[in-house]
Amino acid sequence: MTVDVNPDFVTVTHAGSTITIYLWGATVTSWKYYGVENLFLSSKAVLDGSKPIRGGIPLVFPQFGSGQDKVLPQHGFARVSKWKYLGLEVENAAETTVRFGLTPFMIPEAQRALWPHDIASVGIVGLTGFPYVDKVANSARTEMEPRSIITIQGEVDRVYENVKNDYISIQGTGVGGVVWNPWVEKAKAMSDFDDSEFQQMVCVEVGNVTLMEVAAGKEWNGTQVLLATPVHSL
Repeated sequence: MTVDVNPDFVTVTHAGSTITIYLWGATVTSWKYYGVENLFLSSKAVLDGSKPIRGGIPLVFPQFGSGQDKVLPQHGFARVSKWKYLGLEVENAAETTVRFGLTPFMIPEAQRALWPHDIASVGIVGLTGFPYVDKVANSARTEMEPRSIITIQGEVDRVYENVKNDYISIQGTGVGGVVWNPWVEKAKAMSDFDDSEFQQMVCVEVGNVTLMEVAAGKEWNGTQVLLATPVHSL
């Protein structure tokens, strides 16, 4: 195992995987399994801490979206704060825990990864029959997902409820799931996202999609496990 600690990010290599985690937002910007990149990072992603990093695995806390009262930043303060690297622990031959910390005093007051895949060839399975809210349609009405394979043919921003871990390859402790793709117009409206990159990515994530409140002296733990499966074994 090797660890490379830089002023802005930490890179860890262990058991065939290499990850890069930026202190800004504690965002995982790269995850390579035996040299193959598994995450999307926009070629226009801003990495200087002036705005959230576009791509990778963001840390969304304490709420998803703008929240009911719209007081906190979009997707919470965690992804727009500079975290502190606290070290790592080798759990076993295949697992390593990298620790980052954030205190109230650290919260602000106020390169493109190789990704040769086309969004047209992406299909998302495991969400058939689950209830969801369509944010693109700006509807509060809950619908049921009828499709066995979800394809991206336009802008997508849906929040799925009560997603089971054994239905999707992304495992986590969250009680919801999110599928998102900005498509043409929103891609053009984002300065840190190339106009054509919507064809190269889709966001699929699990987590608590409602506001989390953590009382003083208490703690909340959330996990997300991503498993890389070689194409030839699918």
